[in-house]
Amino acid sequence: MFCIPRIGTHLGIMPELPGPDKIYNGAIDNGMGVSMVLEIGEAFAKQPQPPARSAAIICWTLEEQGLLGSEYFAQHPLWPLSHIVAGVNIDGELPEGLAHDMVVVGNGASELEDILARVLKQQNRVIRPDPEPEKGFFYRSDHISLAKVGIPMLDPGGGWDLLIGGAAAGRAVEDDYVAHRYHQPSDEFDPKWDMSGPLADTKVLYAFGQELANSEGWPSWYRGNEFRSIRDASLARK
Repeated sequence: MFCIPRIGTHLGIMPELPGPDKIYNGAIDNGMGVSMVLEIGEAFAKQPQPPARSAAIICWTLEEQGLLGSEYFAQHPLWPLSHIVAGVNIDGELPEGLAHDMVVVGNGASELEDILARVLKQQNRVIRPDPEPEKGFFYRSDHISLAKVGIPMLDPGGGWDLLIGGAAAGRAVEDDYVAHRYHQPSDEFDPKWDMSGPLADTKVLYAFGQELANSEGWPSWYRGNEFRSIRDASLARK
């Protein structure tokens, strides 16, 4: 089981930028995802008993430059691909309140969603289908490098239907981020952020990882999915 953020989404320092702030801090994209992954990794490390399966925490770079880090791993894996059960891509996470749901980017792809649905039920939450499938986000982040070699991948995207304000409030948070902070120097930490949503999501994804790491099951892509035959061939060589 992998939790996979991407390091280096932001552009570092751009001296030619107008104004005094020339640093792309990347607090949300992808500092928030990195923080969540490190919390999950620490929780696994502090368990009284290790999980039945190994849980690997991998941080890649150069996603924005063509998925170079994750693509290299996919072509030169540390373990045989047929030994890797599945993966989770934890990227940027918006600071927002608690939600009734969790978005799955590229939903309808694999049996990992069945596991996630069970875990979310413990928080009285449900999976929300990708609200913007036309943008093709599932094919633009690091997990796609693993998917292309057959490994089932999950790309959760935080909540959308907030407990306070509903879907309209969730849409407003997303729109404000895209308009004012996405890939800009203004993507900075704010101590006034509401972190209850990211905290709940971190707990869900840790519980998801626990279930997967202590299971003997091998969740696959749903029948008809474009990556199913690749996975079947890989496992046949196991």
